[in-house]
Amino acid sequence: MSDKFVLSEYPYDRLNHLKRRIVEKFGEVVDLSIGTPIDPSPKGVRLAYSDLSNTEVGYPPSVGSGELLLSTSNWLEFVTGVKIGSDEIGSCVGTKEFIALLPGFLKLLYPDKDTVFGPSLSYPTYRMGAELANLKYETFDQDHVLEDLLALDHKILKKILCIYINSPANPTGNIYDLTAIKDFAQENNILLVSDECYMEYNWVSEPKTILGKDNRNVLAVHSLSKRSNAAGIRVGSYCGDKSVVGFLKEIRKHAGLMIPGPSQRAAVAAYSDYEHIKLQRNIYKKRLEILIKFFENLGLQADMPEGGFYLWIRLHDDPRLENITFSDTEPLDKNYETELYLDQSWTNWIGLNTGVLVSPGSFYGPTGVNFIRIAAVAKTDRLERLLEI
Repeated sequence: MSDKFVLSEYPYDRLNHLKRRIVEKFGEVVDLSIGTPIDPSPKGVRLAYSDLSNTEVGYPPSVGSGELLLSTSNWLEFVTGVKIGSDEIGSCVGTKEFIALLPGFLKLLYPDKDTVFGPSLSYPTYRMGAELANLKYETFDQDHVLEDLLALDHKILKKILCIYINSPANPTGNIYDLTAIKDFAQENNILLVSDECYMEYNWVSEPKTILGKDNRNVLAVHSLSKRSNAAGIRVGSYCGDKSVVGFLKEIRKHAGLMIPGPSQRAAVAAYSDYEHIKLQRNIYKKRLEILIKFFENLGLQADMPEGGFYLWIRLHDDPRLENITFSDTEPLDKNYETELYLDQSWTNWIGLNTGVLVSPGSFYGPTGVNFIRIAAVAKTDRLERLLEI
């Protein structure tokens, strides 16, 4: 008899007890733990979403309407210069569900492969998607991606279902040489899934995509959640290898995975608006600069990331942490039953002394225990008041 599946704890639930304690002490919490947008969506998006005169009574197309696929293609060409056709694009109900379900679907396409690879520090859903599909999840060092991949044994390479890369990366902000990683994937006939949801928040160069003239063994994932402050409408896209995209379109039809009609219309408006991202970029950059000053005031060295809207801060021991105990975190937290690691101690100290909630680095992988992640997702004037602490 096989062991019963045990679902991993949702990481951000571990912060609930601390969040309650912060509210009790300060009356509010400045929640910078999750990268959820808090600024308004573009006006055109809100109007399209709320226009009930065109509400469909039938099922919306699972793969995305013709308008949605065309606007996705036009946006990608405008931002990156890469032109792809509608047969290389599919739409999804937000990219989190797409990433969580992708390994299980790919296993049907490649039944002899059983391993998913991803960065050692990464968006937790990469690992969870493999776990839900009962597949192995292995990691490479996020600072030595190509070196680690090139060092893999041929037998291991044959078993790799897909490789995730995230550039700009969550949580580190790293920007990668996508061309070299793409060459590796194509030479070894391995599907490379490039999560590009922060593509337009690149602080060191123009936006870059894995896509190009040759998209064999390549899948790029894009999201409107971060780009257009449209997490609530749940629209994303996957683009690239025609055979893989075609397979996923068909299987998602059978599964009934479809974006509601109003969301599809709102997404067309978002993809067709090339101006609002400029404003949002400036907003996030200013917030990051404010947060760098705030954490430096707390004695923590913070640096501007290469991309994304997170700070990834290395921690150090500090006498101020001596009074931080296990009771300050979630009592039933299985990850910290015997001791608090540095990331949890600092998370608790910052929360209980400033009212700011951050994420422990271990949420993104075991090697993150000496880091915290901060999302620039509070109003700018509220962040400016933190400098008065």
